[in-house]
Amino acid sequence: HGTHIADRIHDAVAEPLELAGQTTFTTVSIGMTSSAHGYVRVEELVADVSAAVDTARDRGRNRHEIYDTSMRIESRTLLALEMAMRKALDLDHFDLHYQPIVRLADRQVLGFEALMRWNHPERGSIPPSEFIPIAEDTGLIIPLGRWAIREAVRRLHGWQEEFGLRGQLSVSVNLSAKQIGDPLLLETIDSVLAETQIEPSNLKLELTESVMIDKVEQVTELLQELRRRGVEISIDDFGTGYSSLGYLHRFP
Repeated sequence: HGTHIADRIHDAVAEPLELAGQTTFTTVSIGMTSSAHGYVRVEELVADVSAAVDTARDRGRNRHEIYDTSMRIESRTLLALEMAMRKALDLDHFDLHYQPIVRLADRQVLGFEALMRWNHPERGSIPPSEFIPIAEDTGLIIPLGRWAIREAVRRLHGWQEEFGLRGQLSVSVNLSAKQIGDPLLLETIDSVLAETQIEPSNLKLELTESVMIDKVEQVTELLQELRRRGVEISIDDFGTGYSSLGYLHRFP
């Protein structure tokens, strides 16, 4: 019976909406559970429905999912990871690994791409594919992203000074979709550039194609500010999803 109600809700929400003269569409993710689980406290019921909603979102949104016990285990695991990440940020357990960018013609190292790792005290090095999605969902990507920019620029400055290569190396740092809206992003960049006095063009920020297309106005404004500072910009993962060459003309 519950699934029939969910289907009716999906059908109703699928109808187009008129907002400020624009036709728009929306979707809904629905979580359900059964009284057969023998709930006594309302908090338990809400927690299990929330876990089912999270599963519906993770499986593609615009769908409904019925709670099962594995969802609670996954939900608790994610919560534990989130709490561990907050603690790791305070304890400086994150690290950047640097992947060299080499010009094949003469094998000269032109720069590096900074890749984040989490040095977990029990699990060892955790790859970004595991913790970045959680960081984005919880908003932790904002302080993590600021830290990554500062750390990468300071490390580059150290190498330039040590090897007498001022202005000759670059470092690339990935920007997450959530960081586009970070009000302190430009302030963080200005601060570390002023501190290290590296050439702004030695810092390269990479945005994925999907982020650029999804947030055209925000991204355009940010890119104009970065270009004004002389910071380099790259499109990452171009052509791996929906690609539109026409969009490129809208960006500086």
